[in-house]
Amino acid sequence: MTAKDITDITDVRRILAENVRKQRKQLGMSQFQLAERCGISSSFVGEIETSKKYPSAESLAVLAQALGLAPYQLFLEGSDWEVHDRYDSLRRMYQDMKRKLNEQLDESFWDNLR
Repeated sequence: MTAKDITDITDVRRILAENVRKQRKQLGMSQFQLAERCGISSSFVGEIETSKKYPSAESLAVLAQALGLAPYQLFLEGSDWEVHDRYDSLRRMYQDMKRKLNEQLDESFWDNLR
């Protein structure tokens, strides 16, 4: 293993750590709450968030699900997160508009039956 390989692995761990911590905080969760959702210890979550440990593929999938992400999103960097955030905002706006429209259609339907 070369020095570059070690640097690349360190970067991947750093990116993962930052993203887990960022998304957990964005959701207003503590490390303990995330750990409970994942069925892992809160100390393990802390070690992931400080790049001391790297989770297995299974743990990555569980972490991603608990954080409301697809597993690949745990490895997004900078501008890629901006795209994700914009997409997420648009998705929430679409869901809200769809819900409101359905409520109005239901109300209008029942009003017309009376």
